[in-house]
Amino acid sequence: MNVFVLSEISATKETVLGVFSTSENARRAFTKKRK
Repeated sequence: MNVFVLSEISATKETVLGVFSTSENARRAFTKKRK
């Protein structure tokens, strides 16, 4: 693997983690509102 591929993979992981954490926070806020 070259450096470009590795940086692309790490960038993709960062994006996935960011989206996941955002959806988690949104879901928590949503469940809090319903209660």
